[in-house]
Amino acid sequence: MLYSESERTLVSCLIPKEVGHINSVQSVAFSSTEDLLRVAAFAHSLVADFYVKATGRSNLHSTWENFPLLNLDPRLVLRVLMLNCLTGFYAKLWAESWNKIFRDDMWAKKDERLNNRKFAELSAVWQPHFPLRSDFERRQALLEIDVLVAMALGLTLEELKAIYLMQFPVLHKNEKGTFFDARGQIVFTNNSQGLRGVGVPSDTWERAKEWRAGALDLEVTEDFSPEGSRSRTRKFVAPFDKCDREQDYNTVWREFERRLGGKMATVA
Repeated sequence: MLYSESERTLVSCLIPKEVGHINSVQSVAFSSTEDLLRVAAFAHSLVADFYVKATGRSNLHSTWENFPLLNLDPRLVLRVLMLNCLTGFYAKLWAESWNKIFRDDMWAKKDERLNNRKFAELSAVWQPHFPLRSDFERRQALLEIDVLVAMALGLTLEELKAIYLMQFPVLHKNEKGTFFDARGQIVFTNNSQGLRGVGVPSDTWERAKEWRAGALDLEVTEDFSPEGSRSRTRKFVAPFDKCDREQDYNTVWREFERRLGGKMATVA
C-alpha cells in the first residue's frame, strides 16, 4: 500500500533470493542483474517517489512498467549496492555487480563523517565493512542518488529542489528536526513515528543540544537477537548539527557536474 502523507511514499530495497514477505509489500523479479540495478537506482530516488505520488494510486500494481531503465552509471550502482548489501546474503549480488572503477569513487561532499578511504578499500569479495552503516553516510548516498537520477533524466537542479520542497513536506520537516553527532549517528529526531527509538529522548536532548564537546551516554535495551534482550550503552559524540538538504543538493550537483563534464548517461 502507498501512503502519500508519509515522509516517503515509495520505500524500496533489494531483498535476497528465497526471501518472502506479506501481501502489503510488492516485489518484482528481474531476469538480469543489470535491469534489477537500473530499476533500483531509480526507485531509491526522490524523483521516483514524486512520480508515484503523481499517479495518485494507492498501490504499486502496474506502476513498475513505466519506470525508466537508467544506464548503469558506476556511481549509481555503487551507492545502491552499499545501501542494500548489508549481510553475506548479498555477497553474490555484490560480486556480480563488481566494477574496479568503484575504488576510484569519492563522496560528492566534504565532511569528516564521510570517509573517502572506504571506496579505495572495496573489493570484488563482499566484506561486512563495505556497506554504509552510519545514518549520515546513508543519507548522503540517497541524496547523491537523487542528483544522479535527476541528471540522467534531464532535470535541472532547480527542478529537483522544487520537487523536494513542494511534494515532500514531511521529509522537509523531519530534515529540519534531525541532528547528527560527530560520528554520523542520529542523536535526536522529531520523526518519532518513522524512527521510533532512534536517538535520545526530548528531555535529554534539551540538556545536551548545545554541547560543543564531550559524549552523551544513553542506556538502551535491545530485543532483536535470537538470544533475547540485552542492555547496552549508546554513545553520542558532540558537537551535534543538522543538515540542509537544499544546500547539499547544490553542493552535490556542482561536484557531479564537475566530474561528469556535462555528460551524464541517460536512460537505456
